[in-house]
Amino acid sequence: MAGDVINTVNVRLNAGATSFLLEHSGSAVVMVDQEFFKMAEEERGAVEYEKFLETSDPGFPWKPPQDEWKTIALGYTSGTSICLRQVTAEGVYSAIVNNWVTHFCAAPVVLNTLVNAPQKEKVVPLPRLVHVMTDGAAPPSSVLHAMAQHGFRVTHTYGLSETFGPSTVNALKPEWDKLPRRTS
Repeated sequence: MAGDVINTVNVRLNAGATSFLLEHSGSAVVMVDQEFFKMAEEERGAVEYEKFLETSDPGFPWKPPQDEWKTIALGYTSGTSICLRQVTAEGVYSAIVNNWVTHFCAAPVVLNTLVNAPQKEKVVPLPRLVHVMTDGAAPPSSVLHAMAQHGFRVTHTYGLSETFGPSTVNALKPEWDKLPRRTS
């Protein structure tokens, strides 16, 4: 460690989004696997890894972090915290009806958008049961209840979706449907 912050980047982002993320984070050095070298080269000057190492000081002393509370790593989520794509309730409901959507994934904030949209943007009842997978922090119970009332079946998962998808699934249990709705 040299006192800098490690910032991993989602390789599925395009060059423009990656460039924005690197600028926003203040990254000074970018290390890229050769698989993604072309994309990195589009935005920045490049130095091959071996040539970069040749410029280093072999006597540079490694220093462990002095303060465990000092930032050591930074991670942006899958593009949802920067350059947010426009997700509208009307667009989601339209896709469900016109494209026969039966399953989709959405962040809890999108579920909230769907249930709190103006009535004119909704399609209720849905033409079929629609399964939704949501990731990260659990949505509020009021949102889960409203989603069920609208005809959605929500499964909560957790996992580093940038790498391979959900690693943990909170499997639905039939007895949960009988539980009273929690208001707080």
